[in-house]
Amino acid sequence: MVAVISDWIWSGCDSWIDPQTKKEEDMNFITDNIETIGAVIGAAFVLARVVVSLTPTPKDNTAVESASTWLTMICKIFGLDLTQGVNKKEK
Repeated sequence: MVAVISDWIWSGCDSWIDPQTKKEEDMNFITDNIETIGAVIGAAFVLARVVVSLTPTPKDNTAVESASTWLTMICKIFGLDLTQGVNKKEK
């Protein structure tokens, strides 16, 4: 997984590639590996939430909540339901 992403990043170092061809290659990479990209983003977010829960400062809490808002919005655009399995307390 990491090797695939690093190959994609280093492939941008070729200056002789036509910009249109490079855009097509990038888009093909993204569409071919969308599940892996989503998993990496999700894992990074979960790790950030764990680190934030271990630290007492409120500044990092607001940063992660902001990221959570953005990720939730993006997931709603793609039709993903992030509330599955979440039990909300009734008031």
